[in-house]
Amino acid sequence: MDLLSFLTAAPNLPFSISAVFLLLLLALEIVGVLVAGIGISHFGEFDQGHGADVDSHGLASDALGYLHWGKVPLIVILSALTGLFALAGLGIQSLAFSVSGGLLPGWLASIPAVATAVYGTHKIVLPISRLMPSEEGDATRETAFVGLIGRVTIGPCRWDAPGEALVKDLSSGREHYIRVKPAAPGVVLPVHSEILVTDITPEGGLYLATSIDEIAESTLPTSISSGKSEIESRAANRSALRQERLP
Repeated sequence: MDLLSFLTAAPNLPFSISAVFLLLLLALEIVGVLVAGIGISHFGEFDQGHGADVDSHGLASDALGYLHWGKVPLIVILSALTGLFALAGLGIQSLAFSVSGGLLPGWLASIPAVATAVYGTHKIVLPISRLMPSEEGDATRETAFVGLIGRVTIGPCRWDAPGEALVKDLSSGREHYIRVKPAAPGVVLPVHSEILVTDITPEGGLYLATSIDEIAESTLPTSISSGKSEIESRAANRSALRQERLP
């Protein structure tokens, strides 16, 4: 049996489709980065948030927790699951064909393939999740992010279209992803711009931010005016002293 016939055989279709799905994910990621500068992995981060917890209890929540759901971008989990499922399934079928000259039923080969994919994903994603910046981390309170300086990673951020920023907790050195929007309507925070988190919305989970450049521009005239007043005051004092010394 040639390779194409092996991949397109009916018992192998679940594994071949899984492999095609993985290639499609990777293609979308590459195209997104090249065309828009943002891959689909960014949307996975934005929707879930690193470090998000599965609060409900039950079999589904336990399974998601085992796969480290919410601790890494969704594309990482999907890529690991689909890739391992395809590799395990095709490997099992290849072994079965070499031993018996035939293929196992698709459902039968899928049982060990699914088990391998789930266990393998758990092992692969675990070290990745430890390397990912945490949205909560050591900053357990939402207000702990107020006053931090960060950088816009997904934007541009507008009043009616929030984006995402990466800020650093100076007390712990940990980096965190947060949702941000400008502190005032009509202001735009471009991607890669430096910001200062100034407040949090009443609903929570969304922060108000101001551009560092805007802060610098607003304080510069005050500093110049203050310096100018001080120079004028010193000049007036020197003039008064000269007049007192004159006979």
